[in-house]
Amino acid sequence: MCRSRLLVGKRSRRRGLAERAVRPVLVEVLLVFGQDDDCVTLVTSVRSSEPPRGPNPHRVLTMSNPPGRAELWPEHLPVGAFRVGRSSAHYDQAVRFYRHLVGLPVLESFEDSYGEDGVIFGLPDTSVQLEIVRSTEPVVRVDRVDSLVFYLPDAAAQERLVARMAAAGAEPTSPHPYWHANGGVTYQDPDGREVVFVSWVYGRDRT
Repeated sequence: MCRSRLLVGKRSRRRGLAERAVRPVLVEVLLVFGQDDDCVTLVTSVRSSEPPRGPNPHRVLTMSNPPGRAELWPEHLPVGAFRVGRSSAHYDQAVRFYRHLVGLPVLESFEDSYGEDGVIFGLPDTSVQLEIVRSTEPVVRVDRVDSLVFYLPDAAAQERLVARMAAAGAEPTSPHPYWHANGGVTYQDPDGREVVFVSWVYGRDRT
């Protein structure tokens, strides 16, 4: 399962005003790969990156394949695995963070491979991978929506991870308003990218 995000502008109109205001919204795209029946579901979540103004600022739009075709993954895209690659200006610290603090398994590491050093982590295995590569630039530009979200089965699993992070000296950071409203605990990796632990599974428990 993988998720990609896109930051776009949301247009709003006030009655009697021709002028339009634009505020950013966060669009999440969740691709669910079926392991047994080769199915795929596209779920789009729309939410503002601004602090919530009402009791329920989260609105979910669900899209699925046309009837009779939901069980088929596109023939032109025979995916066997999926990898997300990231560069890190704090490579050694980032590798330690994901390996020893978060606890991701290392699938492979390499040095001077085509001129680059890197580590490939399993999420949780080879089906979905996270690759961290040493950056040649002193600073890596990071946006707040560039994050990893770990959907855990229950509150006990979340508490164990929070305790693990605390034992390593890591403290939670200020979360996105959506994660604050939905019980997420947020940390930052050495490059400033957010890592979020939540106590429910997207698509199974809620959307």
